[in-house]
Amino acid sequence: MKVLMINHHLFQEGDTYGLIYALQLSKALRVESPDYSKVYGLLYFNGEEFQNDAGYREKILRRLGYFSSFDLLDDRLKLVACFYSDDTPTLRLETRPFAFSARLEVRCIHVTANKTLFKNNPRLIALALTGAENDPHKAVKTLTRTLLEREGIPPEASTSRLTAGPFSQRLNEELLHLVQGDEENTEERIEGVSYAYISKSTDYIVDCIRKRSFLAVASTLRQLVERSTQEYEGANKAFLDEFMGGLVGKYVTDKRQKPHYAWQKFTSTEDKNQFLIILFWIRGAKQDEKEAIFMEGEGSVGKPQHHTNLTLYKYIRNITQLLGQELDTPFLFVPIGDELKELTGEGETFGYTKSGKAHNLINFFRREPFAGRPMGSQMNFLLQLSKEYQVIQVGMRSGSMERLMYLGVPTIYFDRTGAVTGLAPPVGAERIKQLCGFKSGGINKLMEYFDFCAQTLGKNAEAIESSGSSGFPLFFQVENKDTGFLRYSDIGPTWVAPPGGWTRDPRTGKWEQESWVRVPGTRLDNTIRGLLGVLNKGLKTDITLHEFNRFKAKLTQKNYLRQNLDASKKFLMLGGLNEAEETKFSAMLWFMSVVYPRYRDLFGEARTTQATLTLRDGSSRQAKTFSAFKQSQEEARTQKTMSRAAKKGSGSPLPSNSNDENQ
Repeated sequence: MKVLMINHHLFQEGDTYGLIYALQLSKALRVESPDYSKVYGLLYFNGEEFQNDAGYREKILRRLGYFSSFDLLDDRLKLVACFYSDDTPTLRLETRPFAFSARLEVRCIHVTANKTLFKNNPRLIALALTGAENDPHKAVKTLTRTLLEREGIPPEASTSRLTAGPFSQRLNEELLHLVQGDEENTEERIEGVSYAYISKSTDYIVDCIRKRSFLAVASTLRQLVERSTQEYEGANKAFLDEFMGGLVGKYVTDKRQKPHYAWQKFTSTEDKNQFLIILFWIRGAKQDEKEAIFMEGEGSVGKPQHHTNLTLYKYIRNITQLLGQELDTPFLFVPIGDELKELTGEGETFGYTKSGKAHNLINFFRREPFAGRPMGSQMNFLLQLSKEYQVIQVGMRSGSMERLMYLGVPTIYFDRTGAVTGLAPPVGAERIKQLCGFKSGGINKLMEYFDFCAQTLGKNAEAIESSGSSGFPLFFQVENKDTGFLRYSDIGPTWVAPPGGWTRDPRTGKWEQESWVRVPGTRLDNTIRGLLGVLNKGLKTDITLHEFNRFKAKLTQKNYLRQNLDASKKFLMLGGLNEAEETKFSAMLWFMSVVYPRYRDLFGEARTTQATLTLRDGSSRQAKTFSAFKQSQEEARTQKTMSRAAKKGSGSPLPSNSNDENQ
């Protein structure tokens, strides 16, 4: 038997849940490869900090609670407690118990490392022991050379992946001792240990999908989540009934008097299975990320690709409402996650806050019955929500969404995966994209993929296993720019007197004798300059930062986007989606609404059934079949092409997206 150890020394939610799901699937489905028979996790933590810092201890215990609730702790998750001493020349390893609490004692590998060399950093120890990491930093390579010198190993004997032979050999011996204890009652013996970075979790899940089908993966994980979080089910069901009753009631009361709203004909919560819940995840910046974004010089800006900006939020909400009206389909748009704020360099609000209310799920983790409870409580609620209602989750790529996407919940996420001149390379974009059934392409390729999905979802489980699908069929990525940075685009705090004297402050609408400008030379200034440059390359008229901030100020007004959609296109391409990606997003959302009942049948959760892939009865929906939608899209593209041809030479600011649309 060959063992694969996945290194984990970070504390992001998405990384943690990806590893949990991979370890669970390894136990349940037993998918193997030529390189490994079983998958284990290897979690490094600072043992000294755990003992002396209450905040750090709470974080580690919370993470261990995730694994423990899935029966993975000390079974598939092996722990490395890191200690530091100047008396240790390099590294010393031994296996012994570690007391996490009065009632929890787990066998751990204790590593004592040279304090000066390893700077109290478990990540450096993980790298030195396994070499399983992305491209090592220059400082880490220097560390390796020092380690080799102290161990008397010639520099040419080291590998490019930072693996220092003696250290890995010692770790292997200790891990074999730990893991072998799990195999005492079997005749199977461990032949060796190999290591991988945390992204291998996603690779393994993709491998399971290819070998056992998306249905087997999602169904298995759903059952495991439900079983391990069942203690929260009663309180969560009560919360769900109350929340959804109020939400549906609010929309029915507010909208049924307006004939242009699709849901005006629904009069009670008995019609709940007709609604499609668009769960829009909002991811705000943490305090250290805000500070890093605004500071000058070196430093990490965190994960701007995860941050939701006001423009994209309003844009997608508007598209959803318009599509619901066109299809006469009751979409309910439900924000969830962090508060959505526009921030300045001083941390002040820009004039728009999407905060928690009774009919949204912003900051839901602070409400009863989730407050003060483990993450399993939230997972149980989200799974129940997706089983009781037709839920489509939308948002920026983030670990927040991974809790449901691995469970097969239909997902559309926004991210930049391609290189763009003037912008930094995308970070981690390909990891989650592997799970998409539709990887990339224009609208024609997307429609071909819909045909494949329609056929696949009409089959039984055995036929789905042999369909050749390499990802979740209702899981899509939509390309956009780094919109996370744009939420910080109104920055200061420098005021200068404009040449023309009086000007209007875009933040307050007041006339001032000064103008709000960027702080030149900052990291954010350079990033936004690059974003504007990328956009302006495709336009005949330039967009200034001042113009974009004025647009955002107007965007806070209700219905501004809908009333001025055509005029706002040039700004939305920077803060939202370009025309081709908008078309694809609308098509994805439409197709999910059509195919959802059959998709739920696969999991045994459908409340209604359909014989064919046509939309449910409705005054304007009866003729909206799959083929009719494709024809309408082709007609729309033809009309756009003719319109562009007529506008040539007229100074239209909209660039052509014909290359993407015809892929």
